[in-house]
Amino acid sequence: FGRKLFEAMVDTTFDLGDWFYELLQEQADFEPYCRPQCNIVAFRYLPANLGGRSPEMIDQFQSRLRQAVIRSGDFYLVPSVIDGRNYLRTTIMNPLTREAHLRGLLDCLRKRGEELGARGKL
Repeated sequence: FGRKLFEAMVDTTFDLGDWFYELLQEQADFEPYCRPQCNIVAFRYLPANLGGRSPEMIDQFQSRLRQAVIRSGDFYLVPSVIDGRNYLRTTIMNPLTREAHLRGLLDCLRKRGEELGARGKL
């Protein structure tokens, strides 16, 4: 297929990473770490009921949330420790990924986060 197709696929995943960062910026309950320079986006889910919690409790919540999402089978997230804090990380590898998939990831995180809160796992 040639170099142009490969280049376009890489560009697509990088563009999706940037789009996902912008989407996270728009959400009151998500915190992206920084603007991605590639297809890797690190972020945290911070629902309102985490307000006032210690940084260690917020880190524990990120870890529990990641595990809950993986157990659900809906998405896979990689753990990341950045500046000593726990973050969620996604790498957009498939150029067929669509914005709807990334919005679905946010919905999944919210749903699993609510379930953890209902079980007292915040």
